[in-house]
Formats: sequence, structure tokens, C-alpha cells
Amino acid sequence: MNSKLLFCTLFLATFCLFAQDEKWSIEANYPHTLGGHESDIDALNSIIDVGVKYRFLKLGPVRLGTSISSSLFSKSENFLYGNSTANDLEFDSKFTKVLLQPRVFAELDIPVIPRLKPQVGVGYSIIFSDFQFSDGNGSSTDDYNTTGGVNLNVGLAYNFTKRFFVQIQYDYTREKGDVIYENINSMEEFNFKSNIDMLKIGVGFRF
Repeated sequence: MNSKLLFCTLFLATFCLFAQDEKWSIEANYPHTLGGHESDIDALNSIIDVGVKYRFLKLGPVRLGTSISSSLFSKSENFLYGNSTANDLEFDSKFTKVLLQPRVFAELDIPVIPRLKPQVGVGYSIIFSDFQFSDGNGSSTDDYNTTGGVNLNVGLAYNFTKRFFVQIQYDYTREKGDVIYENINSMEEFNFKSNIDMLKIGVGFRF
């Protein structure tokens, strides 16, 4: 076990030593939804957003790259209740959404303020939704669907050191899709459009 840990540590140190151009970066953020657009994601708890970026081309002060990030939102409820025919019925529900966001981006180097890195990106959000529900009295639902929409991202990073940075991003997705909900008695289908606004605040590491 110790030899494996030592090998992984040496491998990471060697990789970072030779990755002097800092084309890659990894990041972890808190994705806070701004609400106000009637998206069901606004009712969920923000968990985490993680991502990776790769810068493949430098044109003067601008670096072009590609990235992918994923945000997790979830909410669960569980309690006992009673009605006119039964007591101690268990209500249980869980609603989870995962946003997968591939995009291309441009990052600007500012010679007079080298620690600041403004960036703008455009891509597509693939949204996975899973809703599970049971009222403990014979009615239950287990729905899974995938939607998506165009994604725009504007951010600003500040380098504490050559490799470590903090950042803030505004992230917008125009979600649309056809959704089918089914339960024990019926099946319903409808199409919808909604706006998802997020503010992502986090830290990252360049290598």
C-alpha cells in the first residue's frame, strides 16, 4: 500500500514538473442557482461542480481551449404520515439532476495584471434528471429523462500562485426538451423551455 502511494506521489510530482506550459487545469466549484426562471433545478440543493480544461492554442494574449464540467444537484424527502385508512405511511422521494457541459473557451492574458484571467465559453449542457417517488400507499414513480440546451459561460480567475487559483463564473443554459412522466395509473408527455442561471465559485490547479 505504501509503495503504491509513493509511486502515485512521484508520478504526480514528475507530471507536474514536466507540464511547465500549464495547458491543463482542474477545478472544483460550488454551483449556486440564481432562480427566478421557474426551472425545477432551482428547488434542488447544490452539491458540487467539477471540471477540467485544456488550452490547445495561443494567439497573442488569447488562449483557446476546450473544457468539460459536471454539476450535481439533489433533494430528498422522507417522513411518516397517516390518512383516513392507514397510519404510519412512509413518504419517500428523491430528485437528482446532473449537468454535463462540454464547451470551447477563450482565456485572456492581461500583461499589466498577469494574475487575472478573464474567460468566456460556449457549449452545450446535457441534463440528466432522475425522480423517484413513493407515497407508501401504492402510488410510486421512477422517471428518468435527458434534456439539454445551449450553454454560455463567463468567468474570472485570480492566480494566487503560478498553479493555484480562485474563480467565479456566471453560467447560463437554455434548457428545452420533451419529458415523459409515468406513474402507476398514467403516462404524460409534454415539452418545455426554461432558463438555468448559475453562479459558480471555486478553486483550481494549473499543470
